[in-house]
Amino acid sequence: MRLSDEELKSRLLKALSDENMRRILLSTAHEAKPVSTLSKECSIPLSTAYRYIHDLIEAGLMGIERSVITEDGKRYELYRSLVKSISLNLNGNAVELEVEPREEDASKFYRLWSSLRKVK
Repeated sequence: MRLSDEELKSRLLKALSDENMRRILLSTAHEAKPVSTLSKECSIPLSTAYRYIHDLIEAGLMGIERSVITEDGKRYELYRSLVKSISLNLNGNAVELEVEPREEDASKFYRLWSSLRKVK
């Protein structure tokens, strides 16, 4: 899917420019993980991990795969990358971005991008 909305492109590029956000995306490419695990894997504070995940969700790159309820009744979410690949082309004065969603999440991905377009 080629992105044409400049605000969406900016959000995506901003998210990808941060090393920790890229590490979080790569870590969740094959399996969903809770924020606590991502915080430990990336050696970042839990509050920072939550902020990064929020930014990745806003950029349309990550989503909640499912919620888990522990035996003691606590609930937490498992987050997963929504993209399979991202291509960037510099074409004259334009930045072209093409995003390929993970096959199993294609319909979720398109719904997310559609909702982000409406939120301006």
